[in-house]
Amino acid sequence: MRTVDQFGLPFWNIFLDSDRISPTNRTKNTSTVEKNRKHGRTAFCTRKREAENYLHPDIFDGHVNITDYNDVKEEVKNFNQTNENKVLQNNWPKMTVDQIHEQEKNIDEDGIEHFELTEIVKEFLSLVE
Repeated sequence: MRTVDQFGLPFWNIFLDSDRISPTNRTKNTSTVEKNRKHGRTAFCTRKREAENYLHPDIFDGHVNITDYNDVKEEVKNFNQTNENKVLQNNWPKMTVDQIHEQEKNIDEDGIEHFELTEIVKEFLSLVE
């Protein structure tokens, strides 16, 4: 990738929000990840729209609608006036491990269960072992 390579710096990995508004939506971030993977780099996009889409609705007592592709930052802002830039920072620590696993869990087209964020962290950690 010219934008990365032009600086001549070591490049390790990428982890981006997908910014998708639907499962098949192609975005600048999904394209960036695809291009970097083609160049042999470790790169990931969230399956969901943004990191906030992994927040568990129970931490908002069911008052915030959280789907895979809605604007959760806007939903939370409307619920409790949290600044959109603070939604993840203020709410992620409120979740239990079980709630995180529930939100990251998905079943692929072959029927295999995955825990997306856990698998990404494991892959990043394998790079330094």
